[in-house]
Amino acid sequence: MDLMNLLGKTWIDELKYPTDLGFGFKQHMSDRELLPLLKKINLQNGNHFIILHQRGSHMPYGKILTAEQKVFGDKTANDEYDNTIYATDQLMKAVIHYLQQQTEQDWLFIYTSDHGQFVTPERHIQATMDEDNYLVPTVLYSPDSVVQQQLQQAFSQCDRLFHQQIATLLLNSFGYQQRISSCEQGYVNNNDLSGDQGYLQITPNAIKWVNPSKSLK
Repeated sequence: MDLMNLLGKTWIDELKYPTDLGFGFKQHMSDRELLPLLKKINLQNGNHFIILHQRGSHMPYGKILTAEQKVFGDKTANDEYDNTIYATDQLMKAVIHYLQQQTEQDWLFIYTSDHGQFVTPERHIQATMDEDNYLVPTVLYSPDSVVQQQLQQAFSQCDRLFHQQIATLLLNSFGYQQRISSCEQGYVNNNDLSGDQGYLQITPNAIKWVNPSKSLK
């Protein structure tokens, strides 16, 4: 992945791609393959930061779902998209159920997405500045009462979160003296992750488009 070329693997103990599991370079891997990989990790030994990177709701919707997962049918793009949401819900349920079976109950489960989808019967697109594309769900859950209290204190007054709050929450959870960022203001980058091609500045009272390249001229 291009992102890994940017970040590097210095602090990653193990990384698996679909090609490592026998899938072709352009072949779609089902998210059903993720849970068995999680179960291979010895969660009783040491500390763990585990990322299960889904295919989720990327196009083509429904191509790698089973018949049982297509609970909304398959007549339209909306049907297939809704099926992928259901499949994600079932995966989250399975992961949480597995974690609840562990001896130590000091874990934190986080789910979110890097972008949404704009889906209609006529078209389906992503990576635009429409709210449908940048407003995505976030799930935070822990059986640990101390973590629950921390999450409540940090986020109970937030109408929405930004990825910055998730990043600082993770650092704080790792033991770093990192204050969890405020949700009063956030940013949504355009296609360029650096923000150099423009970004939205979002506050409780306004959404403003900022184009750095124009301000430099």
